[in-house]
Order: sequence, then C-alpha cells, then structure tokens
Amino acid sequence: MRELEEKSTIVLPVLLEKCQIPPFLKEKRYADFTKSFDTGLKEIVDGIANVTNANQGRIEDIQYHVDWAQDWTFEDGLFVLRYTLVEHSKELPFTILTEIIVLCNEDATARYRKYKDAGLDWVGRLTITAALDEYAGHNELKFLLTDQRQKLFEFSVGDHADNRRYDVLVKSRWVGEDTGNDILVNVGNHLGMLKTYIKSICRPLTQEEQEKVRSIINS
Repeated sequence: MRELEEKSTIVLPVLLEKCQIPPFLKEKRYADFTKSFDTGLKEIVDGIANVTNANQGRIEDIQYHVDWAQDWTFEDGLFVLRYTLVEHSKELPFTILTEIIVLCNEDATARYRKYKDAGLDWVGRLTITAALDEYAGHNELKFLLTDQRQKLFEFSVGDHADNRRYDVLVKSRWVGEDTGNDILVNVGNHLGMLKTYIKSICRPLTQEEQEKVRSIINS
C-alpha cells in the first residue's frame, strides 16, 4: 500500500530460484539471483543506490526540491569540502545554483585526517557539516539574489575548544526566467537539510567506532 501511495520501491524482493511468481508480483522489480550471484547483487546495489548514497541526493519540500552532491579534496595540504546544490522551484520557472566551499585550517585538517586514518572519513565530513549547521543556528546566513549575476557570501566558523577553523565561501546565482522578484537564499536552511539528510542515510556507528571517535575528539 505504501508503494502504491508513494509510487516508489519500498521492498525489493530477491528471487533465489526459479518459481511461479504470483500475479500481483509479476510487474514488481526484483533482484534475480537465479542467473548468478554477481548479477543479483548488482541489481540490489542499483536498486538501493538512491537511498544509501550519503554523497548526493534530492531533498524534497512543498515549494521546491534540491538536488545536491558533495566532493572533497586536499589543496596545499588543507582539506576542502564542497557542496553543490541545484534548487528548483515547483511553481516558478527558475533555478538557483549554489556552491558551499569549506576550507579547513591546519588544525581542522589534522582532525579530519585522524577520522580518515581510522576509516571514518564520512564521520569527519559529517562533523564539519554539523559544525556549520550549529553556527547557522546562531547566525543569520541569508542573502538576496536580485539578478542573474553570481553573488558571493563568506563567513568563518571557529571551535572555542581548540584552534580548528572553517572558512566558508558561498557562491550562488539565479538562472531561468526573470520573475521580477528578488530571491532569498537561505544558506543556514541548506546546511540544516544537508546534515539531516546525511545523518538519515549513514549507518549507526559500531561500539568500536564510537570508541575511535571519542579518542579522536579527546586527542
């Protein structure tokens, strides 16, 4: 019933051996392991990709949806995390393209490397996003787009417990039809949505991993 209402796959059946498939399941997508294990596994991986990928996705809202992706690299020895967001209005013919680029200082980069060395690099990236979201909860991170030209917005987030700092550059521009109205870009809202979405996708930490995280935080 949920699949009919949401028009999406909630349960993915697995076919282990040839059998008479019930009529009400004949049109349903399933992973076929009768051909080979590798074929069946690939069908499972393909089927769940859109709900298990913590590095890209779509966030739905009543008035818009946001397609996003994250990537990361090291530049001159410093860790850089970048979010790219494409916000589509569901009612008006325009799109907002936004990049949120986070440059970690030496201490923040050293902390991320500890997560990476522990095999928990995804936790390190989520920690950065959570720190920016917390900052946004106490500061207004909004600006107006008045025309098609790119607008830049900068802020820095520091950790009072140590010398970690994140310098953030936001690039945003409006493409599509001119509606005659200014458009508000709420960076804080974007950060909150990203943190919530990624946390919902990521698996819980094992007890051993929790110990590693505590060790990294206390080091």
